[in-house]
Amino acid sequence: MTRWKTMAIVAAAVFPGAARADVGDLTMSGFGTLGAVRINTDSAQFVRDLRQNSGAGKTLDFSVDSRLALQLDYRFDDAFSLTIQALAQKNRDGNFKPELEWANIKYRLDQAWSFRAGRMGTPLFLISDSRNVGYASPWVRPPVDVYSQAASSYFDGIDANWSGKLGGGTARLQPYFGLAPSRLRPDFDVKLRKMAGLNSTYEYGAWLFRAGYMYSRLDGESPSLDSLFEAMRDVGRIPGLAQWRDAAAALETRAKKTSFAGVGLAFDDDTWLVQAEYTQRRVESFIGDTDGWYATLGYRLGTVMPYLTHAAVQGHRNTAADSLLAPSPELAGLKSIVRGVSGAGTQKTTGVGVRWDVYRNIALKAQFDRIRTERGRDSWMLKPADGKSVNVYSLAADFVF
Repeated sequence: MTRWKTMAIVAAAVFPGAARADVGDLTMSGFGTLGAVRINTDSAQFVRDLRQNSGAGKTLDFSVDSRLALQLDYRFDDAFSLTIQALAQKNRDGNFKPELEWANIKYRLDQAWSFRAGRMGTPLFLISDSRNVGYASPWVRPPVDVYSQAASSYFDGIDANWSGKLGGGTARLQPYFGLAPSRLRPDFDVKLRKMAGLNSTYEYGAWLFRAGYMYSRLDGESPSLDSLFEAMRDVGRIPGLAQWRDAAAALETRAKKTSFAGVGLAFDDDTWLVQAEYTQRRVESFIGDTDGWYATLGYRLGTVMPYLTHAAVQGHRNTAADSLLAPSPELAGLKSIVRGVSGAGTQKTTGVGVRWDVYRNIALKAQFDRIRTERGRDSWMLKPADGKSVNVYSLAADFVF
């Protein structure tokens, strides 16, 4: 079994190489990260994803990447089992209040089919189930440019899983349906309703291929944004300025269509590691469309693996506000605000790092990233660096137990 496959098993929160507590059919396990990060400027703050309201500056910060999770698995019989995972990580409120990441009942029909109901990981990426498990990945954190496009890591609903042999490899299909809530910064609550998707993987030797698609209706609530859209509707009631009302309808987040598609591949022969993903996010509203991708190359020298990653996210321009008439300085100012919140930013990241498996269930990592953001946008890093490059220095100790 390659190390990649071992990490995939860890990703499913099964830790065969780690200490674990078993009481009858009850199993307790977990994972965690102690991370430290700082950047080289006071003009930006580095955050791990869109859920964090504050991030790391020039002072060493231990809150951005640190986390701790505990998982309980209980097997009722050969068919039914229960999984509950609680995860404590820095949230929008700036604290580490534990949150249920997984809480589902699984029914195994036979060797090929199983079904789950409850809270599960949203399968939008190659490492969706393990995006929070630092020990399961080569990096200090999954590439922010790609994984921040979908902030919610879980959904509430049902899924089915099928696996079978195909052409000498193993194919897996996972259709799913449900609801995904998320609390984003600074005051934006999002729900993906009527979420339906299909995740597929194919594993052949050291290769792993993945493709998936998800469609949903997005509802969002934000007091500050609601006030902005209401102001636009008020302007739209002025004769000759009805376009402001239409623009508000186009930008607000009420039952808007959204989709997420991605493909990825990984190769791991215990010496070379190659991993890459390409994703597309499409959202009607001010949030904006994005295309993201990354590629990582690693080479193992015993227990040490240096790696190189390049990632980027391209935000599409939202033109809803561009043609708004602004016959007064006040409306010109309002138009500028609308344009500022419309669409997603663009960012590029180049990083180098090294992972050292110092013990069978402990990995130490050091990583350097150089990030360039789009001037005036703060979609991915809190407080923009005005188009200048930002250096990010990270250290992490990942463990499973």
